[in-house]
Amino acid sequence: MDDKLYDTIRRAVEDALAKHRKLFGDGALLFCIFLFGLFLLDYFSYAPWFNRFRYSVWYSVDDSQVKQSQDKIPSDCDFLKAPIGRKGCHYKKHVEVQESPAGNDNKRTVFVYWSKEEGDSD
Repeated sequence: MDDKLYDTIRRAVEDALAKHRKLFGDGALLFCIFLFGLFLLDYFSYAPWFNRFRYSVWYSVDDSQVKQSQDKIPSDCDFLKAPIGRKGCHYKKHVEVQESPAGNDNKRTVFVYWSKEEGDSD
């Protein structure tokens, strides 16, 4: 009788653990996909073609009306730039929409640029 009870309990515990392992694995996979998506979004946020597409859709303007001052963020505040460590500064991305004069077919222009901010980023 004890062997049957032991086998029943062992199977129940193994089934429960297998179920939780699968849930944990699925959750970990979704978390990794989410982090990768955030990384890609941040990476592409500096690409001129991505900014043209994104802001032309967001502000309903032609993609030729989106102007970006630099192809990438300036690097003098990068953490990995020598000497490695805190730099006491960071760059903040700005997006400005300039309304056109009345005689310009009501076309707006979107400007994307970065400004240097003192202090560490939060």
